[in-house]
Amino acid sequence: MLNDAPWSRWQLAITPESPEGEESHLWQKRKGDLTGYRKTEICNGQYQKPALYEFAVQTHEHCKRYDVYCKCNKGFTLDKGSWESRLLNNTDVRNEVEDVLQKGCRIFVKHFPLIKTSTNKMADLDHYDYAHVEMSKKRERVSPRQLQVLN
Repeated sequence: MLNDAPWSRWQLAITPESPEGEESHLWQKRKGDLTGYRKTEICNGQYQKPALYEFAVQTHEHCKRYDVYCKCNKGFTLDKGSWESRLLNNTDVRNEVEDVLQKGCRIFVKHFPLIKTSTNKMADLDHYDYAHVEMSKKRERVSPRQLQVLN
C-alpha cells in the first residue's frame, strides 16, 4: 500500500549549517539553542489536509537517504508553532534530531496526502511495521480460539 502511494519528492527540511544563496530567506534558525536551521515551509504548506510524512537522514551530501521516522497527521494550522513542533514533537524524536544534526547529517521529508478514500485505510497502518512490511508477513498471529490442548 505505502510503496505504491503517490509520495512527493524528497526535500531538505533541516540542516546543521545555515544555507547560503538565493534560498537563504526560506530558512530559519531552530528555536532556542537547538542545532541547525529548518525550512520555514515544507510540502508546499499543505498542512491543513491529512497526510503521512516520512523523514530520512542523509549522512553526507549526494549520499543515500535512510528512512527513519514516519508520522501520520490529520492536518494542522501554523497558528501556534512550526511544522517541526507539530510533526517532530515527541521527546525521543527531538533528541534524535538534535543528535543527528550535531553529527553533521541532514534531514529530508516527503509526504503522501491522504484523500477521503484512503483515510479509512489509516487504521490499516497499524498492521504495518516500519518500513512498509506487513506484520502478517513477519510473524503469524494465532488466536486463542485456534489453540487446542492436546492430551
